This record gives sequence, C-alpha cells and structure tokens, in this order.
Amino acid sequence: MERKKRTQISQLNKIEKHINVEWSITLNSNSEEIKWIPIFCLDFDHDYKRTFGLTSDGKWTNLSPRLHRQTITVVHDQKEYLKIITALQKERPEIEEKLLEGLKKNTNGSYNVHIFPFLDLIKYALKGDSNYWAKRAVSWLRQEEFDHELSLIAKKIITEKKLDQSARHQLFRLMKRFENS
Repeated sequence: MERKKRTQISQLNKIEKHINVEWSITLNSNSEEIKWIPIFCLDFDHDYKRTFGLTSDGKWTNLSPRLHRQTITVVHDQKEYLKIITALQKERPEIEEKLLEGLKKNTNGSYNVHIFPFLDLIKYALKGDSNYWAKRAVSWLRQEEFDHELSLIAKKIITEKKLDQSARHQLFRLMKRFENS
C-alpha cells in the first residue's frame, strides 16, 4: 500500500503539457539542462521581463535576462522562493489571469491557479527580512487563505511593528477574522 501511495503522489507532481507544446531545454548557471514549459511572463521596466514556468516534475522556474543571456533558476523547495519572489511586484489578479491563460495554452488543461504557491510565497515574504516584499505579500493575502501558521507570523509582525501601521492593521484585521471564525 505504501508503494502505491508514493506512486500516486509522484504522478501528481508530473506536469502534463499540451500536445502542441514542446518542452523547452535551457541551461542553468551550472550548465545543466532544465526541461520546462513557459506558463506566464511578467513585464517590468525597460524591456525587462521574467518568464515563469514549470519543469516536467512540477517545480517552478524563473527565466530572467542576465548580462546578454538568459538564466533559468528552479525552485526545489520553499527555502528557494527568493527565485520567484519578483512575482509579488505585480498585482495578484494579474498573476492569476496570466497563470490561467498560460496553463490553458501550455498544459493539458487539468490545472488551476492553485498550482502556483501563492500562500507559501506570501509566508516566505512575511518571514523574510525585507519590508518591501512583506508589504507586497500583505497586499496579496486573502481572508480564506489565512491559517494557524499565518496567524502566528502575523502576530509576530504586529508585535514587533515590522511593517508600517497600515500593513500591520490589514494583517491584524485578517488575523482577528481568522481567530473569530
């Protein structure tokens, strides 16, 4: 039974691409080949953009320009969310829209926005040292996503006055709603 469970879990992580889409092969900074499909692009200032995608085993990637060439990074676990934190610079509805469009276009259609680690990225940013990313994470946060771990993170931020009053107040409201539910 245990073997069967492991097989089912690993199959859930395998990404099924659309039949008309080919896997991209890009070298990372260690000259290793990364097999992935692009899902969505985010445009920033001065023709600077980042392309977020998924590897065949379900890990998020970030393709970014570096010194006249493109570099791809792969997020292997939650400790590496710094590689995709730039997504927080955009509004969440924009990310969700681009994500859904990309999933529909480039995968077999069985995925939804929950494939992107919104909540884990929010927690990562709130626990980090950057007030900028923490404030951006607060702007992405939704009441229905609040959980016990997030409540503990919020209490710490509020107690330590880590963020400005407006962001702390927004976190406090969400935390109280969670506690009263």
